[in-house]
Amino acid sequence: GIPLAIELAAGRARLMAPSEILARLEDSFDVLAGGSRSADARHETLKGTMDWSYWLLSEEEQRLFRRLSVFVGGFAMEAAEAVCGGEGVGSVLGLVGQLVDKSLVTPLEAIDVPTRYTILETVREYGRGRLIEHAELESTQRRHAAYFAQLADTAHAKFAGPESKRWLKLLGADVDNLRGVFDVGVLSPSTTLELAAALDEFWAARAEFSEGRSRLEAALRNTSEPNLTRAQALRAAGTMAWAQGDQPGASDYCEQALGLSRALGDPEGEALSLQQLGQIAIQQEDFSHARIYLDGALEIATRLRFERIRALCEWRLGMVALFTKNMARAGEHIRASLDLSREQSDAEMVALSLLMLGNIDLWQGRLNDARARLRESLEVLRVEGSPRSIANLLESLAAVAAARDQKNRALWLGGAAEGLRKHIGVAPSSPFHREISSRLEALKQGEDALHAWQSGAQMSREEAIAYALDDAPDSAGRDAG
Repeated sequence: GIPLAIELAAGRARLMAPSEILARLEDSFDVLAGGSRSADARHETLKGTMDWSYWLLSEEEQRLFRRLSVFVGGFAMEAAEAVCGGEGVGSVLGLVGQLVDKSLVTPLEAIDVPTRYTILETVREYGRGRLIEHAELESTQRRHAAYFAQLADTAHAKFAGPESKRWLKLLGADVDNLRGVFDVGVLSPSTTLELAAALDEFWAARAEFSEGRSRLEAALRNTSEPNLTRAQALRAAGTMAWAQGDQPGASDYCEQALGLSRALGDPEGEALSLQQLGQIAIQQEDFSHARIYLDGALEIATRLRFERIRALCEWRLGMVALFTKNMARAGEHIRASLDLSREQSDAEMVALSLLMLGNIDLWQGRLNDARARLRESLEVLRVEGSPRSIANLLESLAAVAAARDQKNRALWLGGAAEGLRKHIGVAPSSPFHREISSRLEALKQGEDALHAWQSGAQMSREEAIAYALDDAPDSAGRDAG
């Protein structure tokens, strides 16, 4: 059938532009009020038509329709079955199909995720009102929250393996539902903390550090039970603070996590906390303490075969060696991390190791090797990596271009790295940032150079990656790679 909003808006098409009708429809239910007093009652207001449409549904359809109103930004069939099924609702699949036929629910095209469905916001608001009338709001919100808390917990366990990309997309499709769980607040404080901690890598992968930190800090304030979940949440808050450039805040969170992990007798948590403190010390250029933290974490991880933590520690020790100009030692650590990451099928860590090896090649003058490794890393990170890592890669490729006397290309790529960092709100973290920045600043002389830099900064992430991987000159006057 014709969607209700379009059916109702047709009578106003001669008076308002389509964009005005849409804006008004989403503002309130009363937009179409004020027609002729002799008009049929169901055409007087959108709410009147919704009432009419609702009462034409069977009781089972009504129950499902109003329960579906708890979803924000759409839903997958599995979620609808878990949240809305039972208690007077039989086959959710069949009933959703009937609501689609009646234009109350709309199927959406989905890429790499299960088919999703959505409800027009004004229609969803109407359904929520009916849910309140039937005293079902809180119980349905609790089922909704429990489902997404479990989904986040399952996803968290998958982030370290080869399915991480798929699970990030699944959670990404439901990010509005996840936010809704926090905002509604029906979960217990301890379960809310579990949810916030489970989403740590999700927020980091999306570079949503401000939101992640805010959610974690709120959850940490609302419960004080000294358990493994709290230690995990403290480490996650430390990660968010570190990414924002708040090193004192990051250090405080990770010190708390370390103390709690030791008190609980959790060696894995202890190793994770130590490697994070090593990461923070690197950012603060306190390399002696960084080695102490990382050596301690590596000893635990090696003894207990925490292979992913071993790979992280080797990688960070390579960073320390790079900062202290010990290229030979850096290469040893990074190659060890690369081997461990390949064994674990950890695509992002493989790419990060290639990034560091490419930088070593760069500073030792092996420009072709550097460029090949950096491009290989970018090919992986464009799919698997965080925006922060991509910014570091673009910056390193800018340095390669500068060393190859490709001034314009270096400026475009340097600008792209700076623009991406500003967009996601993170500070530079590459051990080569100062040297690269110094080289690029020397190129930023004159109006043309500044224009090239600013043009690079205005590129989207996808445009910057495509340009970095493209060897051909283009019409914008950018140098070839």
